[in-house]
Amino acid sequence: MYIKTFPVTASFCLIALICYGCGRASSNINSSTPQPHQDEVQNQNQRTTKSNIPKDPIEAGFLSDSYPKRKETWMRFTKDGRYRWARPEDFHIPEIAKNSSDAIMFAIQYPIVNGDLNHDGIYGDFAAIVIDTTQTDEKSYGLVIFNAPANKQQDYEPYWLYHKEDLSKAVIQAFSDVIYVKFYSADNNKSICEVKWDKAKGKYFCRP
Repeated sequence: MYIKTFPVTASFCLIALICYGCGRASSNINSSTPQPHQDEVQNQNQRTTKSNIPKDPIEAGFLSDSYPKRKETWMRFTKDGRYRWARPEDFHIPEIAKNSSDAIMFAIQYPIVNGDLNHDGIYGDFAAIVIDTTQTDEKSYGLVIFNAPANKQQDYEPYWLYHKEDLSKAVIQAFSDVIYVKFYSADNNKSICEVKWDKAKGKYFCRP
């Protein structure tokens, strides 16, 4: 009886030994496979996030076809490459301010507002924070406002509220067709001004 069962027992031992060896080999292969470093994963996530940010207001969907000249106006304004839409990395808003409000984060990601900004009854106006690519210092920012013409087929004209200024700690928001500019300091203090249109002088100004 002992002799008959010995080969079976030996077979089981041999199989177990082979499986153990396979497991060790598999473990060694997995442990030797290089894993991505945490910084590389974070950098990849950052690149993915940045790639999801629209490059201009047209791609972001802010310049609708309701006013066909708006798209043409922006394309003409940025055609030679001197000006571009400000990007989130252009802003240096204090972290405490960014974390306190989703609206602030939205204003950083999409620095544009639209509506009837000069209160003439035409709702095709828009304003955007832009970067002058020919400037290399902190005064490369501008806030330009485009008034919609009475005739939708006419061209827009740009009006500079701020030009060659440091707006790295500023955001624009609009409520009921009124633009507000919020300026932050490094210690999170802020000042706010309301943008007004002076029809007689044909220009915008910001009133605290």
